[in-house]
Amino acid sequence: MVARLSMLGRGLFVLAACLVGVGAAAQSSSEATEVGEPHPFTCCDSAPVGRVIRAYLGLHEVLHRGEDRKAAGKAYALIGALQAAAQDGSLSATDREVVARLIAAVEPVKNDRGPALRDAFPEISRLAIHLALNHEGGDRSVIEAWCPGVGPWLQTGEPLKSPYADRSCARWR
Repeated sequence: MVARLSMLGRGLFVLAACLVGVGAAAQSSSEATEVGEPHPFTCCDSAPVGRVIRAYLGLHEVLHRGEDRKAAGKAYALIGALQAAAQDGSLSATDREVVARLIAAVEPVKNDRGPALRDAFPEISRLAIHLALNHEGGDRSVIEAWCPGVGPWLQTGEPLKSPYADRSCARWR
């Protein structure tokens, strides 16, 4: 009987040690998912790019707030800013190429009220971030954030404002 209790005691000790290990693993896992610190930068030293980023931020806001009825209107505003930027002679050839790719990303989903725009938003965001980073300077402060496995976005101010369905994945970049 004493031997069985001793074995039971060792088993409980091993079980407790495993649980402590699981707790430590869970703790380090949660530490790995901390959102970090925001690193704002200023944008945009180009008026056409500034209008594009302003329209992009408007689309981001309605997606973040879940105001899908307003998403198509914001997508149209973004298309308008992009078309104006495409006609502006002050942009570099690289910027005009990025603007053309943004138009190609937004155009097919501009009439959507949310889901298709959300699906296209990672690519739209990557291209908008490219423009914003190429035109640092100016008076608008923006912050890059992202969801691992989903995509990045630009936003103004804090807290994190994920435009994606899974908001728990949001991180500062």
